[in-house]
Amino acid sequence: MVDPLLTSAEAMSSRGPSLIGFLLNSCFFGVLTVQIYIYFSSFPMDRARTKFLVGGVYLVEIIQTIMTVCDAYVVFVTGFGDVAVLTRVRTTWIYSFFLASIVSFAVQMFYVHRISTLYHSWKLGMIIAILSVTQFVTGQLSAVFLKLADELQTGRDKEQICGRISVSATLVCDVTIAICMTLWLLRARRDNKNRWTRNITLRLLQVTVENGIILVTENIIAIIFISHLNLSPLAASTATKWYSMTLLVSLNNRTNTPPQPGASLTAPTGIQFQVTTGTQMDVTSLKAPPAMRIHSSQPISRYSV
Repeated sequence: MVDPLLTSAEAMSSRGPSLIGFLLNSCFFGVLTVQIYIYFSSFPMDRARTKFLVGGVYLVEIIQTIMTVCDAYVVFVTGFGDVAVLTRVRTTWIYSFFLASIVSFAVQMFYVHRISTLYHSWKLGMIIAILSVTQFVTGQLSAVFLKLADELQTGRDKEQICGRISVSATLVCDVTIAICMTLWLLRARRDNKNRWTRNITLRLLQVTVENGIILVTENIIAIIFISHLNLSPLAASTATKWYSMTLLVSLNNRTNTPPQPGASLTAPTGIQFQVTTGTQMDVTSLKAPPAMRIHSSQPISRYSV
């Protein structure tokens, strides 16, 4: 059974979170744009599929930002003070569940490939992929139900149920990815005594834990906000930006890698950390876990993935 439409007081109370969400979304888009510039200018040797992922995510973010700006213009300019404007769905169903599930799915599958390769286990990657597909499908269903409702109603049972399942699956998937990456990096750092390699794995470990904490916190907040219509616009406006920014932070972290002349850290995923100048050093005799090898190589212009 569908409850009545939002009352005037409930609708007006959602303007504050909506404004904060729109402002945060624009700020995050600026941060993401800087990260995109740093990535393409610093890592021209990266694989085409990684560049395609980064470019695709940024294209989605451009579309999402344009939609939120248009929504903000309608709410706070042309329709300011009109309760009916606040209760309409407009493009919320696109830039919230629809695009958010696409971006999170793309980023999660990027880590699925990395984890499957590092652990040499397709079963582990399959488990994470199933969680990612679950959040993607339920996210799309939430977007459809929200579109069909056409009005922001207090009894959106189907949309809220699918939304909670989507965010919960996303939360479990992100936690699993963070744990798998953390355990592998801890093992790599423990089994390798080379200081340069240990410094690299420590930096990667820090970024992995920080990204995991950010995404878990964001998902917990989203689960809480879904049940509160006056707060849901805040989560909906910034849903996609968190995944995009954590992906770029993870990739751009290589610019801070402490250099060792002539050496490179290579994992089976294709991630490489190489030095631009200096005398080459023979580190082929160092031992590492099966998924990580240290070797000498010809200097290249940038670190590459």
